[in-house]
Amino acid sequence: MYSAAYSKIFSTVYEELTASVDYEKWVDEFLDLATGAGFKGTRALDLACGAGRASLPMAARGLVVTGLDISGNVLELGRQKASGQGLQIRFVQGDMENFFLKEQFPLITCFNGGVNYLESAEQIGNLARCVKNTLEPGGVFVFDIMGKGYITAPEKSASFLEIPRGYVGTFLSRQGEKLEMAHKIFLAGDGVYKLFDDTEQVTLHSPWLIEDIFALNGLRIVRNVDRSVQRNDLVAVCDA
Repeated sequence: MYSAAYSKIFSTVYEELTASVDYEKWVDEFLDLATGAGFKGTRALDLACGAGRASLPMAARGLVVTGLDISGNVLELGRQKASGQGLQIRFVQGDMENFFLKEQFPLITCFNGGVNYLESAEQIGNLARCVKNTLEPGGVFVFDIMGKGYITAPEKSASFLEIPRGYVGTFLSRQGEKLEMAHKIFLAGDGVYKLFDDTEQVTLHSPWLIEDIFALNGLRIVRNVDRSVQRNDLVAVCDA
């Protein structure tokens, strides 16, 4: 879950906050896993795509990509970036636990712990049903989750990062499986800094819970990877 401010303010600095993240390598890892699980197509659906941090590299590798996200603001940013790079990506506004597309895909992806924004087992089940209905027969879903690495993190911590337009302070608070990230965003303008507040909340789901819910909805986990090339703790590949 994220606040309404996420789509208006936090999305504008997200690119700067994640500038050091190697999405090129991350995409290569996902595509290697998908190929190993039998993916041979050219079309992909990227869930919780944001402004296309993963969708753009996938399209640059020759895939025909559709990106789906709940925030119209970040999708518009994605369209601008794709146009600037000469890439054709279809960006669609929708909720990853309640979407319907007329076509099916041989590959569906969800990067950077997007599944963790779903708060309950019911919501994960909704996602699984949508994925099942949208995958081609024999299609592959590759996703990652925030897991044990965050569960062992301190209950409270803070970090500060300088970005080109100002500073961002992130205050992390963990209670059990719930992780809240409160952002203080200071953006420079007209000789002064303006302060914006934003809050994200994620749930650190058990991989076994996700596997069980997926199985109940016709998705079989075919491979788990302890860590992806990025910070998240589990990468899973499942097929329909």
